[in-house]
Amino acid sequence: MRNKSKTPNSCKGRSGANLTNQVGRLRDSAKLIILLPVRITEICFVVSAYALKISFSWSLRRFNSRNAYFVSQGNTLRETLQALGPTFIKLGQILSSRPDLVPSEISSQLADLQEQVESRKPAQVKRLIAQFLGRELNSVFRYFAEEPIAAGSVAHVYRAELLDGSVVAVKIVRPGVRWRMICDMVLFSATAKILSLLPQMRLIPMAPMVEEVRHILMCQLDLSAEAYNYRKFRENFCKSSHVQLPRIHSEFSNDRMLTMEYLDGLQRVEQMAKKVGCTDELANICLRALFQMIFVDGFVHGDLHPGNVRFKNDEELVLLDCGLVVHLDPKKQSEFTRFFLSIATNNGSECAKIALSTSTWRTKIFDWNCFEKEMCELVNANSGMSVEQFEVAHFAKELFELFRRNGVRGSTDFVTVILALVVFEGIVKQLSPSLDFQTEARSFLSEVGV
Repeated sequence: MRNKSKTPNSCKGRSGANLTNQVGRLRDSAKLIILLPVRITEICFVVSAYALKISFSWSLRRFNSRNAYFVSQGNTLRETLQALGPTFIKLGQILSSRPDLVPSEISSQLADLQEQVESRKPAQVKRLIAQFLGRELNSVFRYFAEEPIAAGSVAHVYRAELLDGSVVAVKIVRPGVRWRMICDMVLFSATAKILSLLPQMRLIPMAPMVEEVRHILMCQLDLSAEAYNYRKFRENFCKSSHVQLPRIHSEFSNDRMLTMEYLDGLQRVEQMAKKVGCTDELANICLRALFQMIFVDGFVHGDLHPGNVRFKNDEELVLLDCGLVVHLDPKKQSEFTRFFLSIATNNGSECAKIALSTSTWRTKIFDWNCFEKEMCELVNANSGMSVEQFEVAHFAKELFELFRRNGVRGSTDFVTVILALVVFEGIVKQLSPSLDFQTEARSFLSEVGV
């Protein structure tokens, strides 16, 4: 009898939860229906204005060289994406890091995308944080700065002090950004489906590309995921006294707000490069940290531009902004290691096989013999270079051009790891121009038994 009396209540509980979920979904759908036409109107207005500029530059194409024309188009595209808002700015940043998908002249222009936006009024920010915390601001913070130390299109970062005296950096997602991005992704998906119906577009994987962009954008919005990434990196580098990441204050963090240790006295790479006596060691620390991420941990920072790489006390590497990471499972790690070693041993055929096996898509008219031949030529040309001649950036550019010519789309993980190497090469060469990238990698792999 007792069990029978509980059954109706449990059913009512489940029914109540289901009803709440249904109401929530209906509310979200209604909000989307209201916001979508507004967003479409906004996008149409901006695109129309910039379409006139693009059409004018098209009319002048015959008077310009190919390079000048693409640079002009890339500049116009960058301005358009900036005007369209956060989703499109992030899209431009993604395209700038995918030279296997767009010409290098355009990707170089998109790399200049900045996220300097007007910050909210201090009173609004404090109300917002109190809402995220579920309590009054003065019950958590002794001091909270009115102006942000960093302002982006998705989030702002403020300096504050907890009641126990700890100085922290507080990152908050800008209000309204989430729904704006949701509307944009709905439009992206619809556009991809329409374009995929066109005969000339059927060879391009539009739907997977949109899904990839959606995943990256949603990762940027979830600060609880970024908090996990910080903790994971701190765990991975816990035995290293030369790699540091800020400690997360979990009790004051959630999916919309991230409170972390404030690290003072950080210096940029260009500042460190001017110093004498410590740069060679720092360059080696940078390389070994990246090699550990790729070859040992399989957990790679996916946004390693110089703004997220800082230095402290002339001997510590500090990694910031861990919202985007690449997870390499053992199979992917093994494939990338083999690819890297095949370059060093001048085995272009093996590089071609690995590149193809890790690709996410290739055109139906793909020619393996042509792809293998070009890869062998590329690897042969680079494996014989001296330390001064070999550049990861140059090799990567040629590799991505090879992918585009042959209709091959590299996986996000594969491309991101190569670009991480490219970025760190730029940092390392500022600190120590003579450091041998390939030799250091082989030495590291030998040490860890790979």
